[in-house]
Amino acid sequence: MSEVGCCKFINSLVAQLVEHLTVNQGVVRSSRTGGAKIRCDMEPKERRVVDVLIGYNVIPTDGIFQIEERHLIEYIKCYGEIFGAGRGLKSREVEFARKLAGRTLVRVNAERGAKFNDINAGMVYMISNPAFADHYKVGMCIDVIDRLNTYQTYDPYRSFKIERYGFVLDRRFKEEQLLCHPDLYNESGEWVLKKNANDVFSMLIKYRH
Repeated sequence: MSEVGCCKFINSLVAQLVEHLTVNQGVVRSSRTGGAKIRCDMEPKERRVVDVLIGYNVIPTDGIFQIEERHLIEYIKCYGEIFGAGRGLKSREVEFARKLAGRTLVRVNAERGAKFNDINAGMVYMISNPAFADHYKVGMCIDVIDRLNTYQTYDPYRSFKIERYGFVLDRRFKEEQLLCHPDLYNESGEWVLKKNANDVFSMLIKYRH
């Protein structure tokens, strides 16, 4: 794949992320579960890819389904074939594409009435705040930006920052695996010392070919 083609593909993915990070001025459709909400809104490009995957029986026509690695691979491949490029992505680019593919597939489930506890997949993250200079807060969620906004409501300076996050197929298992790792300095509950936290996160969460 040419460098120009790769850039076009990544730019398209970045455009999706920018949309995701932008405060939505309209009403966001969601699947509500207790106090938790799962976003259902999708961009036209995402919808098109999903329709193709349904047509090829990659994902079921209806009903809630557990997201598997093959779903993510086929989503990224299909997105690239429809909108340009997609092959020859670097590891970091594939990792980024997986996050967006996973987010879309979670929203497909939400459209079908999935509740928070119905879906195994999601995000595992580390978040920081200058008030706790030596620590990261480890957690798991469905939507990392929504989770960040929740944290910010407890800080008048809105100083929380997402340091690392990754899409995983079993968010609860990966969070527990991370917190219980012998090389991670767990001080209190989900608060860990920074020290080598990034290295442990990369080892357990980061996508590898």
